[in-house]
Formats: sequence, structure tokens, C-alpha cells
Amino acid sequence: MDVLAWSARGDAAAITALGARPAAKEEICRAADVVSLHLRLAPDTRGFLGRREFALMKKTAILVNTGRGALVEREALLDALAQGRIAGAGLDVFHEEPLKADDPLLRVPTVVLSPHNAGQTPEVLRDGLLRAVENVEGFLRGEPTDVVVAPLKRGK
Repeated sequence: MDVLAWSARGDAAAITALGARPAAKEEICRAADVVSLHLRLAPDTRGFLGRREFALMKKTAILVNTGRGALVEREALLDALAQGRIAGAGLDVFHEEPLKADDPLLRVPTVVLSPHNAGQTPEVLRDGLLRAVENVEGFLRGEPTDVVVAPLKRGK
């Protein structure tokens, strides 16, 4: 498989070290069979994929979004799916969570939805719990960590 990747930081060396080839977003949209989003939501990534990007994608392409719903322009996605601009989507995140019962995404037969848990692998759960324990232990020893833990302020 030829894996293309884009980095918000422009870190081509990190992309290469992971076994992928650095590419521009437009190149990825044109070439990819699957476009998988793993970005943080920030002002410059909101609407990262919109009408322009969907127009570049293959009609057989599938979008997978496990990042944040707002990385994709909602109406552009719905239009791309309805018009057959892309083959389908796998969404683990939504613009509004939980989805309302009348959300149009629920009626699109080429969309697979999951309840924002795609990243909950055993390794992620283990690492998160270990990190929490390390932070509490550091706090109790009086050693600062990279995560702020503040004592509770008791009211009178």
C-alpha cells in the first residue's frame, strides 16, 4: 500500500520515519482510496475537508474521520455523499454529539457510524490510566509534571 501523509507541522521526517510519503493535502485527496483524518481541531484545521477537497477525491474514495467532526464541512460531506462524489464515510465523530434521531447522516446507506470510541484500544486505555497514576504520584511527591494538577480549594 502506498501511504501518503500530511502533517500540520510540516514534519516530513516524522512522516517518512512512519513509513509514509509526505504529500500535499490536494495530492492526497486526488490519489487516496481512503482519506483518514487524525488531526486536532484548531482554527486552521476547522473545515479541513470541504467542497473543494471532495471535488478532488475519487468517486470510489472513502472518508474516515476519527479526529473531530468539525474537521469536515458538514454540508459538503452530505452533498458529496448524496451526489456520489465519494463512495462513503466511516465516522467516529460528529458535528454534534450525540447525533440527534433526525440527523441526515443516519439515513445515508454508505455511511458507517460509531459512538466516538474508535480510539479506545486496550493500549490507549492502559496508557491513559498509567499516565493518570504517574501524574497523581508526581503531585503527591511535590514534583511537577507536564499536566497541571491543582489542589481543591475548599469554601467556607
